Amino acid sequence: MKNGQGNKIGKRGLLKYLDDHLAQLFIVPALICLALLVAYPALLTLYNSMTNLSMLTMSANKFVGLKNYTTVLQGSEFWVSLLNSLVYTFFSILGQFVFGFISALALQRITKGRTFFRTAFLIPWTFPSIALTFLWTWMLDPSFGILNFILMKIGIISDPIPWFSMKSTALASVIAMNIWFGFPFIMLSFCAGLQTIPVEYYEVGKIEGVNFFQELRYIVFPGLKRIIGVLLILRTIWVFNNYDFIFLTTGGGPNISSQTVPIYAYFTAWKRMAMGRGSAITILLLVFVSLFIALYFKLFKINDQEADE
Repeated sequence: MKNGQGNKIGKRGLLKYLDDHLAQLFIVPALICLALLVAYPALLTLYNSMTNLSMLTMSANKFVGLKNYTTVLQGSEFWVSLLNSLVYTFFSILGQFVFGFISALALQRITKGRTFFRTAFLIPWTFPSIALTFLWTWMLDPSFGILNFILMKIGIISDPIPWFSMKSTALASVIAMNIWFGFPFIMLSFCAGLQTIPVEYYEVGKIEGVNFFQELRYIVFPGLKRIIGVLLILRTIWVFNNYDFIFLTTGGGPNISSQTVPIYAYFTAWKRMAMGRGSAITILLLVFVSLFIALYFKLFKINDQEADE
């Protein structure tokens, strides 16, 4: 009897444990996949960044400590690439937020054809990178691009401009392309956020006699604060690490004028065959992005439960 009661108690305890920790158990497979797909490559990259690993001399893989980091940080090419990354990220996100927010406000006030306009605005977001870069390369082509044709017709320029091939316009052209591609995602997120703001807030604002800008300041922006913080984090990660847009249009040129840190890491690791130094660049990239994310969490208090109160 005692053994039977003990088995029942043991089964109840096991069932209670499984019931209390069922959510954690379901997460275990995802954690295993995450460890295999993220943790292992990250740790391997960290190890390689402290070696002299090279595609030319694979057998001479020796531990060199922080030598790769000091070499990268002492070179001017890294700082130029980092500055380009900061400019590219800042103006891309700024443009995406401005156009996305304006579009969301306009769509909120449209009563007829709202579904059509939302679908039309989402078209850039559906383009694959290769198709998008091909389209923009054609539009900005100096010989038969439509942008040069229009600007010359209205008298703004007298000669065609090689937008992706000129040092003064290469990075700006990629930024414009990235804004066009990314603002629909911001617009859609803001459209969803605007619908969560209670209508009573707007009605009280009208009674109090607030104007449009006061409505934005005291009703709209506070209601979208958490969404803005999350979007800033996501877009910073995506844009700062973006590789394909620049690689497929300018290739980082001319004369590294549009070269960002991911492009610099690629050229170092796969063109110059310095895998160890390229790994060090990617680790530095991870550190900079992590610092930005930590700053965003601090500014927008995303982890603070009292921020919504």
